[in-house]
Amino acid sequence: MFFKWFRFIVLLLVCSALFYVLNTGIMGSGNPIPPMGKLVNPFTGFWQNNQKTDRIPEMLSFSGLTSSAEIAWDERRVPHVFAENDHDLYFLQGYLTASNRLWQMDFLTRASSGRVSEILGTRAIEYDRFHKRIGLERSAQAMLDTLKNYPDQIAMLSAYRDGVNAYVNALRPKNYPVEFKLLNYKPEEWTMLKSCVMAKAMAWDLNGQPEDAQMTNARKALSDSLFNVLYPFQEPYYEPIIPEGDSLALNQAPVESAWKTIDHFVPAKDLGPNYTKGSNNWVVSGSKTKSGMPILANDPHLGLNLPSIWYEIQLSTPEQNVYGVSLPGVPTVVIGFNENVAWGLTNCQSDFIDFYEIDFADDRTTYTVEGKSFKTEILLDTIKVKGGPSIVDTLYQTNYGPIIFTDSVAQNSFNWMIPGPNMAMKWTAHAPTTEFLTFRALNRAANLDDYKAALEHFKAPCQNIVFGSNTNDIAIWHKANFPIRDASARFVQPATLSNNWKDVIPQEELPHSINPSQGFLQSANQPPVKGDYAYYLGRDGYISYQRSNRIHEELFYMEDITSQDLQLLQIDSYSVLARDILPTMINLVDTVALNQDELDALAELENWNYEFNANSKAPGVFQAWFRQLSRDTFRDEVDTLLNWQYPSTEVLLDLIVSDSLSVAFDSKFTPAIEDRTSIVNASYKTAVQILVERYGSLNESWEYGNVKPLTIGHLAGIDGFGRFGLRPNGSKRAVNAIGSDHGPSWRMVVELGETPSGFGIYPGGQSGHPGSAYYDAFIDDWVLGKHYELLFLSTPQDPAVFKNTQIVLK
Repeated sequence: MFFKWFRFIVLLLVCSALFYVLNTGIMGSGNPIPPMGKLVNPFTGFWQNNQKTDRIPEMLSFSGLTSSAEIAWDERRVPHVFAENDHDLYFLQGYLTASNRLWQMDFLTRASSGRVSEILGTRAIEYDRFHKRIGLERSAQAMLDTLKNYPDQIAMLSAYRDGVNAYVNALRPKNYPVEFKLLNYKPEEWTMLKSCVMAKAMAWDLNGQPEDAQMTNARKALSDSLFNVLYPFQEPYYEPIIPEGDSLALNQAPVESAWKTIDHFVPAKDLGPNYTKGSNNWVVSGSKTKSGMPILANDPHLGLNLPSIWYEIQLSTPEQNVYGVSLPGVPTVVIGFNENVAWGLTNCQSDFIDFYEIDFADDRTTYTVEGKSFKTEILLDTIKVKGGPSIVDTLYQTNYGPIIFTDSVAQNSFNWMIPGPNMAMKWTAHAPTTEFLTFRALNRAANLDDYKAALEHFKAPCQNIVFGSNTNDIAIWHKANFPIRDASARFVQPATLSNNWKDVIPQEELPHSINPSQGFLQSANQPPVKGDYAYYLGRDGYISYQRSNRIHEELFYMEDITSQDLQLLQIDSYSVLARDILPTMINLVDTVALNQDELDALAELENWNYEFNANSKAPGVFQAWFRQLSRDTFRDEVDTLLNWQYPSTEVLLDLIVSDSLSVAFDSKFTPAIEDRTSIVNASYKTAVQILVERYGSLNESWEYGNVKPLTIGHLAGIDGFGRFGLRPNGSKRAVNAIGSDHGPSWRMVVELGETPSGFGIYPGGQSGHPGSAYYDAFIDDWVLGKHYELLFLSTPQDPAVFKNTQIVLK
């Protein structure tokens, strides 16, 4: 009898333990294993996500609406929302976005607020610590507090919040998006603060790559003359955003001797050659188009993920009718058009982060600036950790910004570009900002004056905001709240009483152009102006001349332009760098000294049309050669211990084609004296050797689509939910700027007129549910360079609508 009871108790304990594991999960080395019982439960687990998620109910009913509304769904699952008032419009925008992108919205706001450890456990602690210290959520709270002075903004945000929560509160566990089940957590209710966090997260993502530490080390290590050769204050070759001759605030720029930097080296990350993601936009006036009306194009280049960063939508009330893409979690359309105007965005790449060395007391409770003592604001913040104890982190806030790293160990563990320790980071988006006012105003804009008024509220991040109207006005503005400072801001500075931020550059004195005589405007992350300009905007973050010059060349010579012409320009894969430098490089090659692999690769280059096509072998050879040429030319100047930034593409181009005797070619690592010819030949042989070792002798594996395939991964890195091995044409060196994991996140071309005509596409799909047919439905067409017609409806009963209209009752 005892044995039977003993066996029963053991079995009961085993079953209890198994039940606990299956319904609770396991934390192993910081990596949570989801509770398998819940995950495979046929009634509430992932099987339910295999059920149809694409069905559109004929009718919806909400107690939160003030009137009835209608939603017309087109064949690509784009909702066209027709409401009687703003409250209902933004309520429905929130509901529709959440129904397709809830997990994406939830995860991104958690990540930006430093709350990933609540989901993933200990492996996310350093990530959360970093994001809490840079202060995105604190900045978002300041933004929300400021928006409370604008009742229409709070009404818009609260309506959007209520729409999201109408969806969240109606969800049952079996209907949770599959990522919640895999990561074993529940969705939270949405808040207005979370919408502000999403805005700050986007601002942070668009910061570019601050290089203050790298430039500080380079300037200290190099002679003035060599520093000015390798890092000139103005790059050669580029076409500026603002056409030369436009009236701007011009003055003598600060001289180099006036620059102030710290007098020692600082820790810095090795950034490698500067290949930064960017964007394109342009607008042509009616004087150059076939229709006689402006045409505007925009393709912001961002990291590509599934679900997509954008959600396509049309929003219509009696006061507005706007179409474009929205940022999930944020009301309004961010990039788009209405009956009268169109607008688009590119990142400025200007300098809107400064770093200051702070002289702290030993306990960091105070710090000293030029003999004057200041009290440190000390905050305690808690990181909650799944499966472990919470961690209390100490945050130090100064008048020069927060301290991100307090020791070199913490800095190295995260390996970001912030110098440290004890360096304060001043960022324009830390201040209360009001970008939502700008987009709400642009959604309703009717003319140039409305555009200018909308920009007054845009403070961060810096964007080149391009504009066109059906009254034949075109414009572009390099817009943010820029602090007035001198070019010392290019470097890490000692904190002084005079170099903290005070005033900002007035909007009318920021670089801008309206209706230029050349008949077009364009930006591709290049410097905004040429010549001396009264204010420091930045230097080292701007992107190579290649895209901007190609766009400028094409638009300059085009006439009778159509929307189709500009769609083709958006997918242009031609490399002006290859055109400008490759003939010189080939002429310098000693063909007698080449082996068969090297001769075969050279033949590909000699017959190349300079287009980065996926089925061509030459682009991969050129890319490998140019990269190696940069490393061989500059690796002794770019000290591997101090890690400063490689000189730009333009500098290397200028040295190769114009300065064959430059001292930059000579390596300090060898007794010989290297020159341009020897560096070009050595780098070519090394590049081909690398390709042969990786892919074998010349074969189809050398095709650029194989050498540089595109990955559009899942936001949480779940492999089965991403797309891999994609082979689009294009390159970071071309207008169609595609890298290994980033590219045009939304291509849009809009022709203004009595009725606007729009075309667009993004690499994803409207649904964020991996089981949906609309999850990645646009990717293959995007890879092929296709654009979809954007159905700008005036009524939900428009015959162009493929799906039935959905009735929404209050």
